[in-house]
Amino acid sequence: MPTTISVGYAHVAIYGFMAVLCVTLLLAFQRKPALAWLTASLFIATAEVLLLGRLTSEGARLVLAICCVPVAYACIGQTTRHLYAQGRTPRAFHGMIAAIAAAGWAALSAGLPAIVAVMMFNLACVVAIAETPWRIARARVLHPIDWALFAGVTGAGAVFAVRLVLYPLLFDAHRDLAAITGSDIDRALLAVNGLLAGPIVLLLIAKVVAGVIAGYRDRSERDPLTGLANRTAFERLALQAMRGNGALILCDLDHFKQVNDRYGHSAYDAVLRRFAALLRETGLNAARIGGEEFALIAAERGEIEAAFIAENLRQRLSSSQFEIIDADHVLTASFGVAGFQPHASLQSLIDEADSALYTSKNEGRDRVTLHTPNLVRQAAPQRSLAEA
Repeated sequence: MPTTISVGYAHVAIYGFMAVLCVTLLLAFQRKPALAWLTASLFIATAEVLLLGRLTSEGARLVLAICCVPVAYACIGQTTRHLYAQGRTPRAFHGMIAAIAAAGWAALSAGLPAIVAVMMFNLACVVAIAETPWRIARARVLHPIDWALFAGVTGAGAVFAVRLVLYPLLFDAHRDLAAITGSDIDRALLAVNGLLAGPIVLLLIAKVVAGVIAGYRDRSERDPLTGLANRTAFERLALQAMRGNGALILCDLDHFKQVNDRYGHSAYDAVLRRFAALLRETGLNAARIGGEEFALIAAERGEIEAAFIAENLRQRLSSSQFEIIDADHVLTASFGVAGFQPHASLQSLIDEADSALYTSKNEGRDRVTLHTPNLVRQAAPQRSLAEA
């Protein structure tokens, strides 16, 4: 008995500390539903352990476990849903968990064999836990922390699955509840489950914190108007791309300040967002590096291919219609393209692409110019790039 009580207090201390940590993070980060659900799960677990220490009847302890444990795991499932930004859990799923748990309570109240209520408890836990690994498996990209979380939750589910399969074989209908819950195998399996609970919660907290940090970094590297990378992010992405071959495309909207002067600031912003959408459609890393100056990083693409991408963008922009500006006002852009080799100088690359861009603007705008070692090679809008 003293050992059981000490273990119970240890769990209370661990769950309580993690709950306080989650509340602190929730207050610091705000509007983090994942943390709110995780906090709820920890408070439920803490309350269950505290109440278990006060109950002497095995039946009452099982009823408490049936009411608390599946709910706590369902909260973990909701934590995972928000962490991985996935859709709502169907109500029928939660209804199924509640129905199984209610069936276990009813079996115990009706005086049915104890093994029936225990099986209902195990089944409810297996179903409640299943949502978490299922959601993790659906994530587009899995990092080591995701795999660790998947393994931990799957292990917890496996404990209840083993109980679900083995107990009907080990305990017949005549065994009372005390004999089942007091068995060595039951204590061993629940001990394994208890050992997994702490790391699972810590991994979830780490996942939340990592997501917050990544969100702050993403916002610090995004242009707030267009959603494209800003200049800081552009330089980081360019240096990464320059470990191999590729090309840099610089583009500048021609006479674009006239849009602001003629149609107003809202039209100016709307056109910038529209052009940014065209850049995103290329699938390349796109950045806004100035007022109306943009950059595209064509990693592992040749400079000729990059020039064709620029020409396609030029044509699409000049043929675009904008309701907020006059129909006869044609928007155009000038482009400069420069290729790069592995570990080239970023500043030299920018200078080359900028030189090509300057040539496009100096030669009449609305064209693509490809930088070459000797001079620059220009592709006017009336000519095919294949002829250049």
